[in-house]
Amino acid sequence: MDEYQIKANSLFEDGEYEEAISTMALSASISAEDYKKFVAQCNSFMTEQYNVLIEQAIQDDDYNELVALHEAYKKRFGENEAIEGLVSDGLKRVKVPSLHGCPFCDEMISDEAKTCPYCGESIPELTDKCPYCGKNITPEASEELKSLIHDLQYYLERYIQRPRDGRKAEVESYIRKAKMYYGNNPKVQCLVKETEESIKETIANGKKVIRNTFISLSYTFLFYVYDSSIYIRKQ
Repeated sequence: MDEYQIKANSLFEDGEYEEAISTMALSASISAEDYKKFVAQCNSFMTEQYNVLIEQAIQDDDYNELVALHEAYKKRFGENEAIEGLVSDGLKRVKVPSLHGCPFCDEMISDEAKTCPYCGESIPELTDKCPYCGKNITPEASEELKSLIHDLQYYLERYIQRPRDGRKAEVESYIRKAKMYYGNNPKVQCLVKETEESIKETIANGKKVIRNTFISLSYTFLFYVYDSSIYIRKQ
């Protein structure tokens, strides 16, 4: 038994089954058959964990938690008859929260939904790690995303009201930050796309105003020249 097997077994005892599987995969001394059995045992215990969490969500009448746990389980293990039956029964018993339209897309979302700020997936309420993208969820990350969205919308409106290169640069700096840190979040993707389109539209409108102003001044100048020539001839 090498150091990886020892560490994997320790993680298994602590209930850290996913990390235990990843660590055991690094072992050079474990046979393929034994590794397969170890993975199956870990998956069995993880299914039990999900079962307990799903039952707790049903008891707490927590629709969002129930749905998020169900989706996370299916993504990790696929469909399981016992889990599907438990969730199906739970959905008939828990209260479904009201829905509202997402401000960035046409998707209907729960008024109480908690989503990962990085990838936008619905996640269990008390989780500190997204089961979809694997990133750690902190209150600071969620607040930072809200602040980023607010600032991006504010500076975009400010730029549209009075287009200036400096204001455009401000908007673009927030776009870069949004793409860098939250680029996988569908809501952020929609917002960034709409913002970039608004910038292009504002630039196009500005060029149109300049062109129309130039045409208007040109006609005014030509009319002045023509009117002056007539006056001179009369003199």
